[in-house]
Amino acid sequence: MRPLGNSICATLLLGLALLAQQPPGQQQPPTQPTPTPTPAPAPGAGGGNVPARPTQPTQPTQPRQPQQTTPEEDIFSQKRGITGRIVPNPGTRLRIELYLDGMRLDDTFTDLDGKFKFERVTTGSRRYEVHIEVGPGKEYVEEVDFSFEATIYIREQGIRDTAFSNSPGKGRGTMISLASLQVPKDAAREFQRAHQARDKKKFDEALTRLQKATEIYPKYAEAFNEMGLVYRNQNQPAEAQKAFEKAIAADPAWVASYLNLAQIQLANNQTAQLLETSNKILQLDPTIGAGHFFHAVADFSLGNLEEAEKSALEADRHDHKTVPQVHLVLARIYQRQNRIPEYLKHLRAYLKEAPDTPLAAKLRAEIEQAEKPVTSDK
Repeated sequence: MRPLGNSICATLLLGLALLAQQPPGQQQPPTQPTPTPTPAPAPGAGGGNVPARPTQPTQPTQPRQPQQTTPEEDIFSQKRGITGRIVPNPGTRLRIELYLDGMRLDDTFTDLDGKFKFERVTTGSRRYEVHIEVGPGKEYVEEVDFSFEATIYIREQGIRDTAFSNSPGKGRGTMISLASLQVPKDAAREFQRAHQARDKKKFDEALTRLQKATEIYPKYAEAFNEMGLVYRNQNQPAEAQKAFEKAIAADPAWVASYLNLAQIQLANNQTAQLLETSNKILQLDPTIGAGHFFHAVADFSLGNLEEAEKSALEADRHDHKTVPQVHLVLARIYQRQNRIPEYLKHLRAYLKEAPDTPLAAKLRAEIEQAEKPVTSDK
């Protein structure tokens, strides 16, 4: 599942109607230098790169170059960090914390495929406890061995309420489909085969297997959601929308399907429906930046600038790594209100968070043009 990822950028830029034209060419971001891995010491006495004693006369020895690897460096360059992934695939970023003997060591976010890495931990040779935030006031807890890359299978019995589960303003949505945790093995097998077929771009086979999975288990929200993603990849938005709606019906508390549905509604300029869907997202989990973003776009399209600003600022306060376009919304709101400093601030913020956007050249020219009157007054 990939409700928010590379595909969302194109979808959002298409649906926003905030910038009428794209530049004729795409400006590529500067290439970052790639660090060269340090070679490991060659086998031999002392564990270094010093050759064994020669048996034949040799040329005068050159000054020995300093060794490029030390045991300490090796820990940090090669073994630093422990990794894993979450199953089922959350389809959105989940916060995950790492504990040892009751002490929190590190925290991170999964990527959209459920993979994660704790950067500050140097070894995985001990058993740790992970706490995964699966919804407002809900977490999954499990003891995990990170000797190798760990796969964490979310089980309903491991989900518990946190101390903040009854706090005001907390929703009741989940970032993992709890209904899909009950799936029978044969339905799960069809789902996995559908995944494999999709990865090989065998979309018809993938859809057939997903259909079979949902026939075996009609509440298989994850399979309906995956079906929607396949249809979306094939540029069949109407079918994708129906599939996402079936996923919502199968598991109304699962947020990911609402986020996918909102993308379709945004791309199709279904403003009223987008406003309704974004309201449901925020009822389920008011901390989702993308939910506030969709709400802001809907309000902006309807001319409700005050409400749009409020929602966009709320999105900016929360994790919005997948939707840097929130800064474009704020820029356009402030542009309409003739609040030039704020307008320029958010154009720059968008370029910083999305440096490879195809709109980069246009936005930089727009900033330069907007700053001209300010420069001429000095």
